[in-house]
Amino acid sequence: MRLELNEKSLDELQAVPDPREFLPRPACGTMRSFQDSKAGHLVVRTESFPVMNILEMNWQTADRDIMLSNKSQPDHVQVNFQLHGSMQTRFPGAEAPVNMVPATHNLIFCPEQGDFSMLKAKQELTLVHLSVNKKYFSDLIGCDDHWSEKAQYNLEHAVPFAGTDAPCSITPLMMQIIRRHQAMSEHGPVRRLMLQSGVLEILALQIGQFRSVNDSTCNMEQVYRIPDQDKQKLYQLKQYLELHFLEDHSLSALGKMILLNEFKLKKGFKLLFGETLFGFLKRLRMDHADNLLKNTGSTIEEVAFLLGYEHAHHFSAAYKKHFGLSPSLLSRKYRRASLKDKPAYI
Repeated sequence: MRLELNEKSLDELQAVPDPREFLPRPACGTMRSFQDSKAGHLVVRTESFPVMNILEMNWQTADRDIMLSNKSQPDHVQVNFQLHGSMQTRFPGAEAPVNMVPATHNLIFCPEQGDFSMLKAKQELTLVHLSVNKKYFSDLIGCDDHWSEKAQYNLEHAVPFAGTDAPCSITPLMMQIIRRHQAMSEHGPVRRLMLQSGVLEILALQIGQFRSVNDSTCNMEQVYRIPDQDKQKLYQLKQYLELHFLEDHSLSALGKMILLNEFKLKKGFKLLFGETLFGFLKRLRMDHADNLLKNTGSTIEEVAFLLGYEHAHHFSAAYKKHFGLSPSLLSRKYRRASLKDKPAYI
């Protein structure tokens, strides 16, 4: 049976006294934590500014699918960075639902209220959501390219639109900004300035990606020209790599496995999935390392060995380049949070 919730019913869920055990960071902005046997475990953290709002959500859903009714601000542009979990959202006036999967982002403008999201049971949903004032967003993007011209028209005439037809992949630079925000320890005016600067930086990267996608119709035509049997092989390969990403791979061996030559393998993978094959493997390995460092108590040396690095400092350099944060700082931060959150009677 599906569970139906709205913003009011979320507020009525049982509050958890100490949300730091789920988001072990300094308590800046507003943080709320809820626990419910039907809805699961939900932590929401918000930061508000005159022209934008930032929301972080971590939701460990229970054993029911959830339909969440939202009341989006009609004069704001909504931006979602989906870090973990999947979610499908329907907006009034939009032709198709927006399907968000892990490590993707998109932008939506919907002047009508009444959107709702479908969340799967037994998953961890983590996202960063930005709500940006429509006029402020319009001033930011200008009107000097095809994507911006179309966006400005839609904003002016209250026409619903998305940044792209399908969500785009979160790039390493975007991930660095998100990690920097999550690790931020500053307070007061300095924190507010840094947060707003980060929002502008990630919006610039996002819009740049939208413009690139908009200008690459020739690439889309190339995707359509990939034979269906080759597409099927590439999708099967992607699923295989998601399970075997810690193993050593070569283009030659993978090409033989799915019966594609190396040229078709490299070009087809990049066209279909928006990143190179080895870039995809690196992202999976770094995400796995990040999870181990945060949640298992593994040392940097242990994680480096698991990922195949001969020296831990080589892994540390690769991790910092990918996430923008040294793994040693991350380990110390989570160890301190774990000790701080431990009940005194233990």
